[in-house]
Amino acid sequence: MKILMWLAVLGCGILSAAAEEQQLTFAKAACAAGISARVENPGNLEILATGNQPWMGLHLRPDQGEHWDFSKFSRFECEVENRNPDGFCGVAFYMNDQLVGRSSIRPGETKPLRFRLNHAGPSRFDPGFPPRLRGVPIGFRGGRNFDSARVTRLRVEVFAPGKVRFSIRNCRVSGRSEVAPEVTSPERFFPCIDRYGQYIHKEWPQKIHSDEALRSRLREEAGQLRAPVAGWNRYGGWAEGPQLKATGFFRTEKYQGKWWLIDPEGRLFFSRGLNSIRSTDLLTGGPGLEKFFEGKSTRKDGRFGFTSANLRRKYGPDYRDAFNRFMLLRLADWGFNTIGNWSDQEICRMRRIPYVVNLPLPAGLPRLAKGGFYDVFDPAFEPGMQKIFSREFDWCRNDPWCIGIFVGNELRFANRKRSLGTDTLIADPATAAKQELMRDLRKKYGSIEALNSAWKCDFADWDALARLRILPEGNGWREDIDEFFEKSVRRFFTVSKAVVKAGSPNTLYLGSRLYVGYDYTNRRLNRAAAECCDVVSYNLYQPVFDHFAPHGMADVPILITESTVGGELERGTWGPYANPGTMPGARREVVSNQYESAARHPNLVGIHFFTLFDQPVLGRWDGENCNFGAVDITDTPYRDVVDANRAFSERLYPFRSGSRALFSAWELF
Repeated sequence: MKILMWLAVLGCGILSAAAEEQQLTFAKAACAAGISARVENPGNLEILATGNQPWMGLHLRPDQGEHWDFSKFSRFECEVENRNPDGFCGVAFYMNDQLVGRSSIRPGETKPLRFRLNHAGPSRFDPGFPPRLRGVPIGFRGGRNFDSARVTRLRVEVFAPGKVRFSIRNCRVSGRSEVAPEVTSPERFFPCIDRYGQYIHKEWPQKIHSDEALRSRLREEAGQLRAPVAGWNRYGGWAEGPQLKATGFFRTEKYQGKWWLIDPEGRLFFSRGLNSIRSTDLLTGGPGLEKFFEGKSTRKDGRFGFTSANLRRKYGPDYRDAFNRFMLLRLADWGFNTIGNWSDQEICRMRRIPYVVNLPLPAGLPRLAKGGFYDVFDPAFEPGMQKIFSREFDWCRNDPWCIGIFVGNELRFANRKRSLGTDTLIADPATAAKQELMRDLRKKYGSIEALNSAWKCDFADWDALARLRILPEGNGWREDIDEFFEKSVRRFFTVSKAVVKAGSPNTLYLGSRLYVGYDYTNRRLNRAAAECCDVVSYNLYQPVFDHFAPHGMADVPILITESTVGGELERGTWGPYANPGTMPGARREVVSNQYESAARHPNLVGIHFFTLFDQPVLGRWDGENCNFGAVDITDTPYRDVVDANRAFSERLYPFRSGSRALFSAWELF
């Protein structure tokens, strides 16, 4: 009898353990061009990816049934082996098209990965989150949460691999999913954000519970600040490196096979920047959202500004100046040598650390249509652009500490459905761009009959084409319109550069911070940018840059002006962006890998981290509430990020100078 009882208990233990882990078995559903994969069940993949798309995907489905049920599990796990002798492998996992997490694997490494499952149930009520909120607590619908009881597809993606072989082994879900009590009722959930902007229903070691804790945290951090990185000069250039021509301003030069920024003293400079160093608020909340907050707003619009409130408590009444001065010490301690975009002018004007500036496009510039792109051929466009150097930016003219100037940000010259060229084709006949296009077409074809033959259209005359308001069928017209698109963006860049150089002749023109979503693969846009910009800039949120090569780009210097590695949600944040996983040290490792891959790239002259502060828990104006800051909402640093940055900066210049590029520029560009 005792033996039978013992066996029964043992059997229960076996069943319990089995219930806490489930192997995935799957079949291929679809592969992007350039990816070949072999499935070896249970849960194993052999993948060869060859290409240069921003992300290349492999879609998997259950090999039995229509969906998986992961609702009882808390984690997705696997092991990834990078089978290349050199070059990082950047890989991401999605379930039902929602990002689970992403990581990078060193050459020859087999790395265990573990990501949290963001369940979209089983909450008993709808809290009424703001529209477009990017992340919500597990248990609620919305954000990046997904229906874990009906997972119909698993997607594996790899970034611009060049050529990479890797294995994914032992895909499984594990751990017990437990329902957090706060998601079960409004009485438990509200309020959920405290007076410091922190999530009430979670504790963590760095959580702030009093004003005195904020001040104590400042004293503690101030006592641990390190001296600037040894071997750097006052600009953050390589003081111990080669001496090149000094012009008194930043410039670019290709030196020993790699592009570099050259600082005013003639030293090699690789820009390690931090974005949005500012004490101003990303406002959150507002009318109808009062129930989320512990306190009451003091603003007329009902919104909350936790950044300024926390900094006032921490640094005192004159917090803006005190914060800026402390940030200069922090940047030296953390190993940054550039004040990145969106930062406070006042900290730039202290002229202690090099900076970049974004000149906003002047109001009132002529447009193709309401809400459309600018009409760059309108006679008023160039004079309007002359206003770009307003008195507000006089301070940065010909400043040796200014690395360069951007004009605009992620301007969306094109997307999958439309472009500056197609918008011009269907624009009003009175717009200058449409008239310029008509002149080009008349010059090329001579007669409407010749154009009709080439386009396979049947316009009665040139006036009929001028009045066109719907794109023609077929694709016969696309080559001409793509050529006009390139002509248009080249004019935009040319005029932008001219006004920058007229206002500040010795300052680099850094372009318009191109958007990787569509700009990366737009050959004509990239070609025009390369011809016109002193440095081409990209906002690119990817884990590795080993084979980064925008389509059609020439061999020119490129600056990554926004990138990041998100964190696991250990400080009560809701927006898991670029989550590197729940493994110990995951964020620090992925940050280090990203810097290495960027620093050895022959065309990259810097990479900037977005952003200083985590975004508000309940989201900013557009719903972004991501946890990718270098500090949290209370100005408490994420040591994994800043220490990884410092550690890499201490070996940055010898590493970049001595590292072998994984390709020659001509092979990709």
